[in-house]
Amino acid sequence: MTYFADLSPYGYRVVETRFNERLLNVGWLDASAPFSKGPVEHDVFERLFRRCEKPVNRCRGFHHCLYGSLESPPSPCSIPAPSTLGPWTLVVGNGEIRVPGQNGIVYAAPTLICHYVQRHGYCPPAEFLEVLRNYG
Repeated sequence: MTYFADLSPYGYRVVETRFNERLLNVGWLDASAPFSKGPVEHDVFERLFRRCEKPVNRCRGFHHCLYGSLESPPSPCSIPAPSTLGPWTLVVGNGEIRVPGQNGIVYAAPTLICHYVQRHGYCPPAEFLEVLRNYG
């Protein structure tokens, strides 16, 4: 998958969505760049999971998660990668989500964000978590 730094202007599907400084990247991770780790509250994760149930910009095929192969000991992730919440399982990696924030800012994330949070301990930026916490 393509890497974009958290909170940088969105740039994945620029051809289809004109460049917009208020559309910000979150969770576009790559094994070549470190990412922040930490706990994400269950209710915030649930809101993220629910958003990933209704992706936009869906693609054919799936992006693969490489982080499991890099862990010690290696534990490759399934292809496609799953994310679970109680009895529900989502197959992620074939789309994006949009999360509207304040002041016209919208956050764009790959659906793999759920898997990254749940399996690899990724902690999205505080402002993104705050939007999920307060506006879901």
